[in-house]
Amino acid sequence: MIHVDPNPQDAADLDTLAARLEATGAYRVLRKLGPRPAIEPPAGVKVRQGLFVDTETTGLDPARDEIIELAMVPFTYGLDGEVYAVGEPFQQLREPSKPIPAAITAITGIDDAMVAGKRIDPNDVTHAAAPASLVVAHNAAFDRRFLERFCETFNTKPWACSMSEIDWAAEGYEGTKLAYLAGGAGFFYERHRATHDCMAAIELLARVHPKSGRTGLAQLLERARTPSFRIWAENSPFDLKDILKARGYRWNGEGPGRPGPGTSTSVTSTGSLSSRSSRPKSIGERSSSWFDGSTPMTGFRIAAEAGLPTRPELCSAENAHLPRAGDKSWP
Repeated sequence: MIHVDPNPQDAADLDTLAARLEATGAYRVLRKLGPRPAIEPPAGVKVRQGLFVDTETTGLDPARDEIIELAMVPFTYGLDGEVYAVGEPFQQLREPSKPIPAAITAITGIDDAMVAGKRIDPNDVTHAAAPASLVVAHNAAFDRRFLERFCETFNTKPWACSMSEIDWAAEGYEGTKLAYLAGGAGFFYERHRATHDCMAAIELLARVHPKSGRTGLAQLLERARTPSFRIWAENSPFDLKDILKARGYRWNGEGPGRPGPGTSTSVTSTGSLSSRSSRPKSIGERSSSWFDGSTPMTGFRIAAEAGLPTRPELCSAENAHLPRAGDKSWP
């Protein structure tokens, strides 16, 4: 791959050359991701501030592993699903309590020398995140679990996932990894650094995609506004585990009978739960608890057949700071 930093005239010439190559049908040109220009929102369009976040960590377990880099990029968007402006990134490194594993350094390029003496102040994070109406991550199930442990403000915000809450396959993309999506959209960027990942993901949210003719953000918001249910089968006997699993239930290993941070990504029933749920109320404190990953009716039926108590949790404004279906006053 050749990197060129041309002057304006050379850039025009290169764009012409790239267009000629693509017109032959024998070549496909990837363009380096650059800054997205701001757009003035049309009169009457209500705008909100979103916050795209990305973490680099020492591993996958938020109970044992630690954040070593955090990036947060604010962006202004309309309730119509358009991205109008991208703000200045927040990016900081953090020295963990143990040496960074070599495998993590190989992926991220972050080593012990880079983070020596560095820290991320939770107060600075709170200040930067405060204006956001919505927090978005690419694989929110991962980043959310780390950030909710690190800074309390993330427990108070609605979340959305740009990886799971947009139907990328229906748009013609072959995978959901950020680099695959960027390549499919015709651009490349410097991977596995938190700020660059945020910028690439915001670009994907802002672009109009070929099959639907809609922006990624419009699809994300529509999915996130769909009401969803969580069904719990509590005190379930061990010998019913295969029946529960066959009906779409999953074991809750995150905590004492209630969803831990980040589990909401995998518990959708009729729509998206990960984008909007803080922990639902009144789940209970029992340790033998399974949640339903299929449909609400399936959840009720298996509980009835097995003689198990159930507790439906409807994500709504009352119990999870959420909107009613289709309520565009929400982020």
